[in-house]
Amino acid sequence: MKKIKTNRAQAAFTLIELIVAIAIMVTLASVFVANFNGASKPQALLLAENNLVSDLHEMQSFAIAAKNAAAGDPASSYQVAFNLANLATSGQYSLSADDNNLPPVTYNLSTITLPPRIYIKSIGILETNGINVSATADTIYFTVPYGRVQQTYAGSYSATNEPDDITTIILSTTDNTLSKTIVINGITGNITSQ
Repeated sequence: MKKIKTNRAQAAFTLIELIVAIAIMVTLASVFVANFNGASKPQALLLAENNLVSDLHEMQSFAIAAKNAAAGDPASSYQVAFNLANLATSGQYSLSADDNNLPPVTYNLSTITLPPRIYIKSIGILETNGINVSATADTIYFTVPYGRVQQTYAGSYSATNEPDDITTIILSTTDNTLSKTIVINGITGNITSQ
């Protein structure tokens, strides 16, 4: 039997070959991570938009159905509240219900936190008298039993239980490169995203 001799230099990788292979892997990994992060922003914004529209529709549906605020306690309205006073609160909104008592008892249904790197950039309100308001806080009420839209807001102008206004909510990425607009028409009750 003949022994085959192998040259030790031919059987192993050289240091330069290893360095080149590692550099190629690092380059590919960095391209993948950059593309993955870039693709997640539009998806997060779309998710936030869909969830907000869904929550607005849900509160409106609860009002139309005259769902109880709590067991055996009829509701007078369902609300979605926004507070843009600082970045911490502009990344969330709350859902609640008022009962029929005087003064009404408010039941907090849930607080919704937007996906990371998404926030509520602005809330604009077009009043029936033609005044445009930039709100820093806004509570949209869907009143029982017909789901009529009313709101109470503060900002460049303040109002309480204001009916028939058109509200525009702008969701944005924190770097302001992408945004989505949601419109709540207080006259027709339509909730749309653009």
